[in-house]
Amino acid sequence: MSELHELSTLQDPIHPDGEESWDLLHTRNYVVKSYVTPDNNFVFRGAVADDKPGELYLLEDPEGMRLHHMVVDLFVNRSTLEISDVKVTFRAYPGVGCPAIAEKYKELIGTNLSRGFSKKVRETFGGPNGCSHTTALLLAMAPVSVQTMFSGRYYDLRNASDEDRAQVAGVGRQNLARLNANTCHVWAEGGEVLAGAREGVPVAAPLPVQLRCKSLGIDPSAWIKRVAE
Repeated sequence: MSELHELSTLQDPIHPDGEESWDLLHTRNYVVKSYVTPDNNFVFRGAVADDKPGELYLLEDPEGMRLHHMVVDLFVNRSTLEISDVKVTFRAYPGVGCPAIAEKYKELIGTNLSRGFSKKVRETFGGPNGCSHTTALLLAMAPVSVQTMFSGRYYDLRNASDEDRAQVAGVGRQNLARLNANTCHVWAEGGEVLAGAREGVPVAAPLPVQLRCKSLGIDPSAWIKRVAE
């Protein structure tokens, strides 16, 4: 449990360094963040960056360089998860013609982020029809929609009045099974976890939540009661 606790803290590096005997050749980073806007909709901002270490491309360069850096903003209707606008920005790229493809990604407008999104991305922008790095970033952004729905639930609970809390919690319980069904082996159809969620049985607090509760002196059962009722 101590190792899990260490891995569940925000201070732990997301990617541990390689062995000292290994020579670094390349670093690719994906970062995706989601936001709720004042009009209660979502914005998903994703970035991909490819970095070359120092003294590789240029022996005289100790710092290295960024070869690719693309940023994607998806503006999404919170109620339907339908994309209302797309903005693609090329910040670092190897060829002068690379940014010319950015506007093509507006063809995602009207696409639902939770149903058929990855298929649409591959069919529309795969191979010579898009930028391979931007397309890969979009595929990495898709699963964030589910995580954002859960975050949105806790956001709503945090801001709900006492009168609205029960209704907000009820909507969250309904979405729990719907959004998780068949997404992994734990939530497989016919499994105990999914069946319990459909019957309204409170799901155990995630292990990182339990560990944080323990470190803060909070009873995890109180947390479950807070989000379930």
